[in-house]
Amino acid sequence: MKAVQRLALAGAGLILIGLSFFFTSQPKDSPNTASNIYRRSAGSVSGAVHGAWAGAVGLDDENERLRAEALNLQAHRQEEANQALTDVLKLLQTRREDLQKAQGDLLDVRARRNKAEEQLQVANDALAGLRKNVTDLHGQKNKLAEQHQREVKRNEAERDAVDAAETKKREDDSFKKFAFNEYQSSLLPLDREIPDTRVGECKALTWDIENMLKHSVIICFVNEAWSALLRTIMSVINRTPLSLLAEIILVDDGSDADWLGGAGVPKLRQYIKTQLPDSIVIKVLSSSKRLGLIRARMFGASKAVGPVYTFLDSHVECNLAWSEPVLDIITKNYKAVVTPVIDTIDAKTMNHASWTQRVPAVGTFSWTLDFTWKGGVIKDGDKVTDPIDSPTMAGGLFSIHKKYFHEIGTYDQEMDGWGGENLEISFRIWQCGGTLVTAPCSHVGHIFRDTHPYKVATRNGTASSIHETFMRNSARLAEVWMDDYKQYFYQSRVQTKMPPLGSLTERKELRKRLHCKPFKWYLDNLVPTMFIPDKEHIMKIGATRNGDKQQCLDKMGQRAGGKAGVYFCHGQGGNQAFMLTIDGEIRTSDDLCLDAWGTKMPADVFLQKCHGNKGNQQWVYKDGMFRQGGDGKDAKCLESLMVGSQKQLKINTCSAGNVGQTWTWEGGDNPPGPKPKAPPLPA
Repeated sequence: MKAVQRLALAGAGLILIGLSFFFTSQPKDSPNTASNIYRRSAGSVSGAVHGAWAGAVGLDDENERLRAEALNLQAHRQEEANQALTDVLKLLQTRREDLQKAQGDLLDVRARRNKAEEQLQVANDALAGLRKNVTDLHGQKNKLAEQHQREVKRNEAERDAVDAAETKKREDDSFKKFAFNEYQSSLLPLDREIPDTRVGECKALTWDIENMLKHSVIICFVNEAWSALLRTIMSVINRTPLSLLAEIILVDDGSDADWLGGAGVPKLRQYIKTQLPDSIVIKVLSSSKRLGLIRARMFGASKAVGPVYTFLDSHVECNLAWSEPVLDIITKNYKAVVTPVIDTIDAKTMNHASWTQRVPAVGTFSWTLDFTWKGGVIKDGDKVTDPIDSPTMAGGLFSIHKKYFHEIGTYDQEMDGWGGENLEISFRIWQCGGTLVTAPCSHVGHIFRDTHPYKVATRNGTASSIHETFMRNSARLAEVWMDDYKQYFYQSRVQTKMPPLGSLTERKELRKRLHCKPFKWYLDNLVPTMFIPDKEHIMKIGATRNGDKQQCLDKMGQRAGGKAGVYFCHGQGGNQAFMLTIDGEIRTSDDLCLDAWGTKMPADVFLQKCHGNKGNQQWVYKDGMFRQGGDGKDAKCLESLMVGSQKQLKINTCSAGNVGQTWTWEGGDNPPGPKPKAPPLPA
């Protein structure tokens, strides 16, 4: 701009110089005299100069404006360029982060690939091992099959070689020795086929074996018959998935039988080592002295590695898919204790039950604290395959989670031998927050024996009678778990001298520590219809002596379906302890009632489960006689009648003055005290 101004001034100066020279050359009187022209020209030049200056100034402002616009445009473009650069840098950063993540993912993929390759190698190794095991198992199976065929032929030959008289003698001898027909058992294959007693719905089930817990099967025995013990083991091996069987533990409770090889059972150990599959872990634990069932089981459990303990008797046969239903329940609820359905193996014929009830029986108890059975009940909404609540268990066969077994106090180890421990653990499970159920789809056959071919061990290792240990164990459980209801147990054993019970402190502290419920809760929730022998329900109690003063009404050791009888009065209760209820029942402490239905007199009198419907179980005690059918000529009376050389209990036509039809109560009119009040629930 300044350069333009300088140029304009220079141009104006040249014009003035030129005019000055021109003016000096004109005449003075000429109108074009210098002064005149100068004035005129100077004005023109001045105007021109001012115009040029003004133009120059205007041009300069325009240039300034244009320059400002150019600067603004340049700044705007610079800002856009900066923003674009920023975006590019951000994009580059994002790409860099994506690249880093991709590199990390690639490393993870490589790591997973390496791990997968390692697992594949492990799987290949395992598969190779399985193939070898399968090959070995096929070889062992073929070996067992060959052994089975040799055994069948040998047994057939032996059976054919023995006449009927010798066969009966051998059967009788084996019965005396083992309390079942061991001779017949010895002629049967150890891996015999047995009928599948499951209901159809159970056979259709599939099981998630992959996610089930394994179990250690613990079998305790003392001088068990060879065939029964080996058949028990074989049934576990043949009918348990290998993936569910952690081990079989055989606890030898001081056996010394020659067929087992004597002390330490070396013959059994050798058979297991040479004849049974080595793919199955089988441990044999021997005790040098008798432990009794309770402590023998604790010995076996202490060596078990499986998360579930399954206790079995040593004379059973596991049926098809017996373990899956049991382990499925415990896998889902570790506080569930599970028993299988126990099918009967006939002690005389060794025939396995070919069918069972659609809804299995479950355990209960009588006030004598004997175990009994009752019909199971399917809960509303449940299926026939679902677990069924069982108030008690028989005790010989059950499964329990290892953790829960120890949580609730294992067994009462102050108990002796066996007997009573099954009710004790049953009461404890229910009262202390667990559940005891029967798995309808699990079936195990069991040889039920009427007697026991051995003495029971006590805590100091000496032998005792089953009656002695049962009474001691039962009294211990009554004192710890039954609250005031224990009086009905003692009432049923009124003539029995109780042995010393030992300290109960630890078990009572256990009950307190576990916040267990009172026994009334157990009765109300598990056996709500159970007969309670208090003043509200019974009129007389005690022994019932016949008019001859020597014979008393006697249960004769019979179960439901057996005949009642008379026997010399002994004053010890037991089989001679009866109650007369307000409904006219002549009732035992184990819920059996005198039942008579014969039409031809005299007729037998039977013991049947009390049904509460009167009829054949209703008796009217009047004038010292037990009557049915009123007072007329059709009246029938209970009578001690001589049949042949002995007296028997019959129902016969009533006849006045017949001494055999008169009865007196030894206990008189002294029923027990009032119904106990329930103690408060624990906090």
